[in-house]
Amino acid sequence: MTTGRFTVRESKPADLVLSNPEAEKKVLGFLLHENSALDLVADRLDERDFADPLHARIFAVMAREIGDRRRVNPVLLAPMFKDDDDFIDAGGRVFLEALAQDVMFEVYDPAYAERVRDLAVQRRLVDSLRNVIEGASTPGADLQLIVADADTALTAAIERRDPGVLYDAGDMVDEVIAGFDRVVTGVKSGVVSGIDLLIGAIRPGWLGYIAGRPGMGKTAALISYLRGCAAQGHHVLLASLEMDWSTVSLRLLSDYCYAIGQPILFDRLLQNELQPHQQRQIRDIRNEVAKLPLTIVDKKVHTISQLRRAIRRQKRRLEVHDKKLSLVAVDYIQLLKPDRSRDDEFQDVTQVSRALAEMAGDEDVAILCLSQLSRAVEQRQDKRPMMSDLRSSGQLEQDADFIVMLYAEEYYLKKAQPASDSEQFGKWEADMARYKDVLEFICVKHRHGAEGVIHGRFFRPYQAVR
Repeated sequence: MTTGRFTVRESKPADLVLSNPEAEKKVLGFLLHENSALDLVADRLDERDFADPLHARIFAVMAREIGDRRRVNPVLLAPMFKDDDDFIDAGGRVFLEALAQDVMFEVYDPAYAERVRDLAVQRRLVDSLRNVIEGASTPGADLQLIVADADTALTAAIERRDPGVLYDAGDMVDEVIAGFDRVVTGVKSGVVSGIDLLIGAIRPGWLGYIAGRPGMGKTAALISYLRGCAAQGHHVLLASLEMDWSTVSLRLLSDYCYAIGQPILFDRLLQNELQPHQQRQIRDIRNEVAKLPLTIVDKKVHTISQLRRAIRRQKRRLEVHDKKLSLVAVDYIQLLKPDRSRDDEFQDVTQVSRALAEMAGDEDVAILCLSQLSRAVEQRQDKRPMMSDLRSSGQLEQDADFIVMLYAEEYYLKKAQPASDSEQFGKWEADMARYKDVLEFICVKHRHGAEGVIHGRFFRPYQAVR
């Protein structure tokens, strides 16, 4: 049913039980008696939260009128409902006057609005679960979509974004002054200095990308960075869409052994060709590695909803112990799919990027993703990556708080080795010595700071980045 500019839903079966008409009347009465009470109510309620359709329509009109700075009382409001049969049956203007008189000697109590709100959430939960049950009862139903729909529906039913707060210029300065002694929260690695120096502390709500062509050390850089963050006490969650947990574990061990000055070749770990003393070394460091607050989600995460559920599950696990999830990493974004894939990589990555940006804010975590680059890099003489090389979607550039690209000249020099008796061999040898283990961190976007280039090291045999 429509009243003025507002469309209000009709009542449903759940409304008959999960409703409190008297609490709804109290809210309406307070608004009629004191219009300024809308400032206290509007952050908690809107017309959809009222179970009684008439109450919902009355609230919608009052909110509109008060919002437009027009006075609302029974005399002024009644003519607006002259064609509303439910309003006439309820008593018309007398009904409104009774609402106002009922609270005349009361002080506004937020408990009434909270009760109306809580019951509205319950009704939405019932409706959402009923729809999910109906979908799950259909033969041949897509279970992945049903689970995604259930997660989305339940989240929408329960959560409500905080209302916007208005700050004047003076208020903003006061906020800055009040924060002089505030500890800045954020994640730094302390291991991969190139990212730390370029980006600084990665804050909750940020979305960042580490991008590069194959062979540039993206995964090694991510593992080294995450190990450093965990060693600093930050709780980290890695969603590995490409590698299984055992391969990630071997990379983590290889990086850790290098860090403590007892390096083991990654290939030896991968092929399980360890010498007895190296096996003892792994056993000796087991407890130290186990202390790292780093959790790996194996390749079972394929969609945005699955990632969101994994994040929330980990947050709940940590909150029990009064701890906070600080950083979520994804390896890599092109393997993460929207809940309803269009089989179009460009469109899918666009949806995923937008969803990740929203998720970082909603879940109050920093999200760091690996990203592939397009093959166009290989066609250029200078193969240092540029923003336009981001594969699949320009949406990544728009959504990201920062983007760091990796470039290793040594990788391309090895592929271009000339014959040892050629004139170019001497120069090639000199270049190889110059660029040995050198890894360039190229910040092509930083929403909160400056762009630039930092040189680090990629010790490829040990899969360790510094």
